[in-house]
Amino acid sequence: MYKKALYGLKAFDPIERNKLDEEEKRSISYQNDRAWRVLNEWKQELTAKFIEQTFFRFFPKAPRTSTLDILIKPVKVKDFRIDLTFKDMGVSEDQIAKKLLSAGVLPKEFETC
Repeated sequence: MYKKALYGLKAFDPIERNKLDEEEKRSISYQNDRAWRVLNEWKQELTAKFIEQTFFRFFPKAPRTSTLDILIKPVKVKDFRIDLTFKDMGVSEDQIAKKLLSAGVLPKEFETC
C-alpha cells in the first residue's frame, strides 16, 4: 500500500500493470496524486520551519511576529514543488508513512503492518 501511494502505477512491473483493470488503475493513480499533494504541502511546511529556525538563529532578537511570518506562513501553494528529497530534508520512511496515515491516505490497518 505504501509503495502504491508513493509510486503509483510505477510500483508495478509491466506485466502486473497490464493485469489491472481501468478502475484499479484510476484508484491507484488517485491515491498516488493524493499522497503527493499531502507530501508536497508537508515539504513546504518543513521548509518554512527550517527557514524560520535559521532566521532566528542568526537574528535571535528579532520579534517572533516578524515580516518573516508574513512571508513564510502562507506559502502553501498547491502546484509548487520543492525539489529537495525527503532524504535531503532528513525525513525517514517511517515519518512519511506516519504522515500519510495521519492524512488518511493510508488505511489505519497499515499502522499494524
